[in-house]
Amino acid sequence: MRCPICGRENPEGNAYCIFCGAPLTAGAPVQGPTGTPAGMSSLAELAGQVQALREILLYYAARMASVEGVLGITPPAAAPPTSQSQGATPAAADVSSGAPPAEAAPMAPPPGPGPAWQQAGQWEQILGGNWLAIVGGLAVLVGVGFFLKLAFDNDWIDPTGRVVLGVVAGMGFLAAGEWYERRYGVWAQAMTAAGVGILYLAIFAALVLYNLIGVYPAFAFLALVTLVSGVAALRYEAPVLAALGVVGGMATPFMLVGELPDRRILIAYIGLLDVGIVGLASFRNWRPLTLLGFLGSLYWFSRAAFVGTPLVGEGFLTVHFVLFVAATTLFHLIWQKRPNPLDFGLMTLNAGTFFLLSIGRLWDPYGEWLGIFAVGLAGFYAALASWAHALSGRNAYLVLFLCGIATVFLTIAIPIQFEGPFVPIAWAAEGVVLMALGTRLASFPLRVSSLLMLTVTVSWLLLVEMDVNLRQFRPLLNGRFAAFAGGITALYLAGLLLWRGRGQLRYEEERTWVLPGLLLAANLLTLWILSWELVNYVDSQLHAFARFAPEVKGFGLSALWAAYAVVAVVAGMAGRVRMVRLGGLALFWVTIFKVFVVDSFELTQGYRVASFIILGVLLLATGFLYQRYRRVIRGFLLE
Repeated sequence: MRCPICGRENPEGNAYCIFCGAPLTAGAPVQGPTGTPAGMSSLAELAGQVQALREILLYYAARMASVEGVLGITPPAAAPPTSQSQGATPAAADVSSGAPPAEAAPMAPPPGPGPAWQQAGQWEQILGGNWLAIVGGLAVLVGVGFFLKLAFDNDWIDPTGRVVLGVVAGMGFLAAGEWYERRYGVWAQAMTAAGVGILYLAIFAALVLYNLIGVYPAFAFLALVTLVSGVAALRYEAPVLAALGVVGGMATPFMLVGELPDRRILIAYIGLLDVGIVGLASFRNWRPLTLLGFLGSLYWFSRAAFVGTPLVGEGFLTVHFVLFVAATTLFHLIWQKRPNPLDFGLMTLNAGTFFLLSIGRLWDPYGEWLGIFAVGLAGFYAALASWAHALSGRNAYLVLFLCGIATVFLTIAIPIQFEGPFVPIAWAAEGVVLMALGTRLASFPLRVSSLLMLTVTVSWLLLVEMDVNLRQFRPLLNGRFAAFAGGITALYLAGLLLWRGRGQLRYEEERTWVLPGLLLAANLLTLWILSWELVNYVDSQLHAFARFAPEVKGFGLSALWAAYAVVAVVAGMAGRVRMVRLGGLALFWVTIFKVFVVDSFELTQGYRVASFIILGVLLLATGFLYQRYRRVIRGFLLE
C-alpha cells in the first residue's frame, strides 16, 4: 500500500503508515473488537512494524555517525520488505505461529540522494570538518608557542605566570574536548590533542627554561599527561591521541636527559610508558601505535644497555623485549582475534631485534654461552605457544607462528653453540622431532618445517662438511661420515613417520614427491658419502697405490655402485617397495653405462677385465633372482 501523505510503500494490510504515521484508509481509523485498529488486528503485525521502524532508525544512526566523521561506516544494503500472504512481515509471521521471531528483512531506506552525492558529502565532511579541526588544533598549538616566545622576549609575563598560563590553557583545551566529545567527535579530539601538546610544552618550560620545578616532579607530571592522553584515546576511540601521547612520552627524555641524575630513572620511566602501551595494545590493536612505542623505547633501552656492565644492559633489553611480546600478542589472546601479516611482522621484528642486539652486546664476553641463550629464547616462545594453545585452542595461527619462532631460534642455536659434525646432526634431529610432532598433531605447517629443516641439513652436508684431512683420514671413522650418517638416518626416520601418518596427509603430500623425495635423498646421500670415502681413502694412500690410483678409483666406484644396486633391488623385493626396486635398477643401468663407456677407455687392462666380470656376475645374479622368484614377486612387482 502507498501512503497518501508521504507516498512511500507500506506492507499490505497496514492501517497506519510506518514512515509518517498517517492513516492508510479514508476517515478515522476503525477500532477492532480488542480496541486496536482494524488493520492492526494482531500482535504479529505490530511486531513487524516495530522491526521496520528499527531498521530505519539504524539507517539514520549510521548516516549521522558518518556525518560526524566516523569513517568506514556504510549503511547496510537494504531491500524492500517481502509481501506475506496475510500482510505480515517475516518477524510477524514467526510471532503469529508461536515460533521465535526471526530477523526481518531490512526496510528499504527512504528515497534520497544516490551514492555519488553521499560520497561527495563524506569527502566534504572529511576535508571541511575533520581535517580543518585537526589542522586548527595544530595551528593553535603552534600559535601558543609563538605567543609564549613573544611574551618571553618582551617580558610581558614573568616565568611563573608563563608556566601557569600554559597549564591553564592546556587544561582548558582538555576540558573543551571532554565537553564537546559527544556532539563533535573529531573537533573535540583535536582540542584534546592540542591540550596535551600545550601541557608538554608548559612542563618542559618549567623544568628546562626556568628551573621552577625539580626533575622528579617534572617526571611525574609528564607521565601523568601521557596517561591522560592514553585514557582519552581509549575513551574517544582516537588512535591519534594515543600516538600523540606515545610520541610526547618518548620525546620527554630528550628534554630531561641532561637533567636526570641517574639513568635508572630514565629506564623506569620508559618501562612505565611501555606498560601503558601494552595496556592500550591489549584493548585496541593499533599497530602503528605499537610500532611507534617499540622504536622509541628500543632507542632508549638500547642506549642504556650499552652503558655499564653487559649483564645489566642485557637486563634492560630483556625488559623491553618482554613488554613488547605482551604488546604484540595479548590483544589476540584476550579477544580471540586472528593476527594478520602486520601483527606477525611486529612479533618477528621484536624477536629478531632483541636477538641481534643481544648477540652484539654479549658476543665478546660470553660468546661460548650464546647458543644456550638462543635455546632459552626457543624455550620461551615454545612456552608462550603452549600457553596460547591452552588459553585459546582456536587461535591456531598464533600458536603455530610462535612455534615457528621457537623453531628458528633452536635452529640458530645449533651452529652458534656447536661446530663440526654436531651442527648437521642436531639439525637432523630437530627435523625428525618436527616431523614426529607434525604427524602426531596432524599439523601441516610442522611437517613443512620438518622438510625445510631437513633441506637445510642436506645443504649443509654437501656445502660445508665435504672437507677432510687426508693425512689423518680413516674411512668411516671420521667426523664427515658421522655427520652424513646422522643426516641419512634422519631422512629415513622422517620418511617412516610420514608413511605411518599417511592417513592424515594432504593430497599434495600423499600424491606427489614428498615421501619418494625423502627416500631418494637418503639413498643418494648414502651412495655419495660412500663414494667419497672410497675416493679420499685412495687419495690418502697414494704412496701405496702409486700410479694405479685412478684405476683403483674407477674400478672401486663401479664395484660399489653395482653392489649398492643389488642391495637396493633385494631390499625392494623383501619390503615390497616398488620405488626402491626401480631405484636399484636405475643405478644398475648407470653402472652399466659407466663400465661400457668410461671404464672401457680409462682403466688399464686388468682393472677393465675385473670391472666387466664383476658387473656381469652381479647382473646375472640379479636376473636370476627376478627369474627364480618371479611367481612370488609378480603380484607386487607393478603394484
